[in-house]
Amino acid sequence: MLSPAKRKLTPPGETRVTRSCLRAQIHAVVLSEDILSALFAWLGTHHLKCAAAVCRAWRDAARLSLHQSRRNRGIYAVGGCFGGAHPSSSLSLATVQRYDPSRGEWNTMAELKQARDHLGLASTGGQIYAVGGWTGTRNCATVEVYDPQADRWQPAPSLCTERSGLGVTVSGSGVMVAVGGWGGEGLDYLASVEAFDVHKGRWELLAELQAPRHCPGVASLEQWLYVSGGLPGHALSRLSSVERLDLSARDATWEPVAPMLMPRYRHALAALRGQLYAVGGETATAENGALVVTASVERYDPEARQWTAVAPLCHARMSHAVTVLDGGLLALGGFDGASWLSSAERYDPSTDSWEVFAVPGFLPRCAQGLTVC
Repeated sequence: MLSPAKRKLTPPGETRVTRSCLRAQIHAVVLSEDILSALFAWLGTHHLKCAAAVCRAWRDAARLSLHQSRRNRGIYAVGGCFGGAHPSSSLSLATVQRYDPSRGEWNTMAELKQARDHLGLASTGGQIYAVGGWTGTRNCATVEVYDPQADRWQPAPSLCTERSGLGVTVSGSGVMVAVGGWGGEGLDYLASVEAFDVHKGRWELLAELQAPRHCPGVASLEQWLYVSGGLPGHALSRLSSVERLDLSARDATWEPVAPMLMPRYRHALAALRGQLYAVGGETATAENGALVVTASVERYDPEARQWTAVAPLCHARMSHAVTVLDGGLLALGGFDGASWLSSAERYDPSTDSWEVFAVPGFLPRCAQGLTVC
């Protein structure tokens, strides 16, 4: 213990600040241009010079970390199927590829522990989740989680119901939701919906859809979860209907919204700049049994509550994957009714146009998952 003569005194009117207290306050301040003014209001003048230097160093390091994190983000294509005359008779894949935008190249990453197609894929918390799917012989409820830093897949809590052809998305609040598909004990078309509770470490059932949907489009916009199109049952009639669920409201139920301009099955639904885009898909089966695959794209405006046709894809595709990339949409792979696709194209909403996106090295496949992480 210091003697009275050596003890450091706090000037009148100032608060004594310890290192641990200062560190806690710095980390509590939001990363913004107001960081210094916020600390100035809290600290006494005796500590301002020291605090300013610490704050600048912490802010610069945080911004550098954020910049590096964004720069190192990659596009992950996970699982899917290939071969045969139709996706239903193809080989399920465990293949995982990562596209590095800064280098313009694909790299092969650690494979899934379980091959699967028609799976759900989503990224949250810096990790990627592969949810359900078809293994080549059966529907599965298993979930795998991928750590991009370690390049490793690990088991995660399983779904309540085995399902393939499901849609998976992550809400703005970080809730991961799995919707519809085909499976269950009766191998039926599903209207059930599950949400993953990170704190409880398990999936829990939400309100059921108004209609069963196999291979629907699924996306989240603000607090709303949207589901579009799909196949309702063995009658093989494609749906154009759309419904949504308020994830912020307890005991909420699904409500209908304006239907799409055309029925779609095995299409993609993506949220971009506050609007939804329904991209491609299968619209019907021709009399000769051939699949009718479309390149059409339509956009939903939640405020106007209506769908509008926008520029079509360069190439018709179904069972493809779409993700948001650099302020636009990226559509990758799929099946055009006759061929397996390895091509990609990017949509620019400012010009309402699609252009071919060079992705040399991507393996042709469909019914894969696609996400940016």
